[in-house]
Amino acid sequence: MAQLPEILDLVMMELRRRIDESWDADETMPSADALDSPLGHLVTAFGLCTRGNETHKRLTRLTIFAARRALPCWELYANNREPHQAIDAAQAWLLKGDEAYSLLELQKFSTPTAPSIHGAPLVGKQFTDTVLAGVAAAYAAELVMSADAITAAYGLSAADKAFDLSPIGKGRALYRQWLLDVAVPAAYAQRELTREELGNPPTV
Repeated sequence: MAQLPEILDLVMMELRRRIDESWDADETMPSADALDSPLGHLVTAFGLCTRGNETHKRLTRLTIFAARRALPCWELYANNREPHQAIDAAQAWLLKGDEAYSLLELQKFSTPTAPSIHGAPLVGKQFTDTVLAGVAAAYAAELVMSADAITAAYGLSAADKAFDLSPIGKGRALYRQWLLDVAVPAAYAQRELTREELGNPPTV
């Protein structure tokens, strides 16, 4: 596995120290505040992100990993497949580059969808417990287009908050540990996770 750069190691130590603090980074915040968040520090420690460079690929992979990990929060109540399609679109870009999808198709995948069950929209607590997992998946597709590290921070944060809101037991604590111990090193090495590494968060 590729050795992590010193700055990334240092930032991961920071996140471990702040494991119980807020890691929020979202588009309601000023961009400078989002980049100054723990997850903002994490994604910028990967290096300069430009269209198609190694950092872009690493951050896209990391955001895909986080979105996949959060899918059980979606599947607990919803069965529409748009988040899975968004993740698949981002994964296809990693494998095939810009030939995988047109810009118009990627824009479709990068738009978060409302959770539903057999076509009926979820409402109330089931909606709030579910929607952010779909947002995390949409950010994975958006990152392919934007090549902006802050988009990766938004995606990682959406997955983090999905576990915070979901009734899946101890989901956020396990997600954060998994992110640092498993997902970041694998993404930096630009390799896929094994089934065991992706894991399954505990159910309710």
